Amino acid sequence: MRWKMLILAALAMPACQAQQVYKVVGADGRITFTDRPPPASPAQAVTPFGGRAPARPAPAVPAARGPIEAALQVYYKQIIVHSAKELCRQLGSMYPDLPGVAATAATAAQAGTQWQQRHAALAQQQIVVLQDQFTRAELLRMADDARIENNSYVSRLSRQPPAEQLGWCAQFPKTLASLEFDLASNPVLVRQLMDYKPVKHALENGDRRRAGDQ
Repeated sequence: MRWKMLILAALAMPACQAQQVYKVVGADGRITFTDRPPPASPAQAVTPFGGRAPARPAPAVPAARGPIEAALQVYYKQIIVHSAKELCRQLGSMYPDLPGVAATAATAAQAGTQWQQRHAALAQQQIVVLQDQFTRAELLRMADDARIENNSYVSRLSRQPPAEQLGWCAQFPKTLASLEFDLASNPVLVRQLMDYKPVKHALENGDRRRAGDQ
């Protein structure tokens, strides 16, 4: 599945430092990942995720709070978009006689592809951030957690009447154009992610400079 491809791409190199991440489930069921401790609220469930101590002292570079959160947003949205495309595609093949299903499925697939193309650079950069900030074990746990949560939502939706699923797929292009999903239109997120300089690279350069001074 594509979610595995995404996270395995981020595992091409081991991470040198781990950050504490929190999974937040809101009252509406929406799931977000953040590295900032969210305020206590009875309306949401917060689960610490990761949190391994760094293997070496913190580097003399700015904390990468913004980029980490931005990368997690892109990563999770990628999973949702891919799953939605597949759901709508399957709807077209499962209910070929449902009025409007072929056109709706094609439009949903096109919208999903356009979103993926529009966010390709962010998707590539989120791999850089995640592999730089998390260990292999933490990335696999994150992927598994996201897969379980996403599959649960898709499973619930797929059990709805075909007409309701069709309506959901019809709204899919509009959903992708919303501020929540069109991350490429968020200048702060784009800047935080694209301006990120790998900590591992900074550490390696520092080690080389120190070795050269000896």
